[in-house]
Amino acid sequence: MPSLASATSLFLLALLSGPVQDRGAPKQGRGEQKPEAPATGDDAAGTYFELADYNANGWISFSEASASMALDRRGFALFDVDSDGRITQAEFRSRYDTIVKNGGAFEAPVGKGGTRSKGPTSLIELALRCDEDGDKALGRTELRSFMEGLRSRLDADVVLSMFDRDGTRKLEQGEMTALAAFLDPNRRAHPPPRAASIEELFGRHLPREEAEAATGVAPRILGPVPLFVRLDLERDGRITVADLTELQRPIFLPIRTAAVLATLDTNGDGALDEAEFDACLSGN
Repeated sequence: MPSLASATSLFLLALLSGPVQDRGAPKQGRGEQKPEAPATGDDAAGTYFELADYNANGWISFSEASASMALDRRGFALFDVDSDGRITQAEFRSRYDTIVKNGGAFEAPVGKGGTRSKGPTSLIELALRCDEDGDKALGRTELRSFMEGLRSRLDADVVLSMFDRDGTRKLEQGEMTALAAFLDPNRRAHPPPRAASIEELFGRHLPREEAEAATGVAPRILGPVPLFVRLDLERDGRITVADLTELQRPIFLPIRTAAVLATLDTNGDGALDEAEFDACLSGN
């Protein structure tokens, strides 16, 4: 009979390595290109530049920047990197990209005549441009297009886990408002409460997007959480046969899950508590 350490290592290594790609699901090869997302960020930057360039001469003067974006000399200098007294379209785009990459929101400039009507007036309006099915909400694919358009480093699944309060796997307008507030650079003056633990911050289970007729897979955990938390799928403080069976999907392991669990279950209650789990990993 294999030792506790060898049986545990083999079984847990297979589970923690993650599910393999199901053969029935579509797979993207290295040579294939992803479908191009709507260039939300580029469109916004170009539209915003045109709004601020009142005389349409291809660059923004300080007076135009002051009137359209309320910039003072210091703010103007952040755009005008070569200090020539004008903001070119390349400089404008560079500053726009820097703001959105850092998680900020770039407010639409006031156009000539005091209007912002030619461009999106808020992050929510910008988000709704990615609402392809017209349901006034952003699903996972639409949200990914939106975040890519903003050139944000935030993953769409992370955004859904943070702001999808009603569990619909979409962001409705009220939830978009919370996202917009999160992306507002002024929020740094009033930071949200800190998470009490790594599990609270990263340990939420997220269902995976599954192709039609493909074998189901175990839910996803986005962040670095303890191994016991990853295997305790039901979050009841015990690793059961049901937890381990669910985590195996869609792969098949030539190991009897119940037998392995029974070998490691020293108190005979049919499950592994955290002390038993730690003991089996340490070889005790």
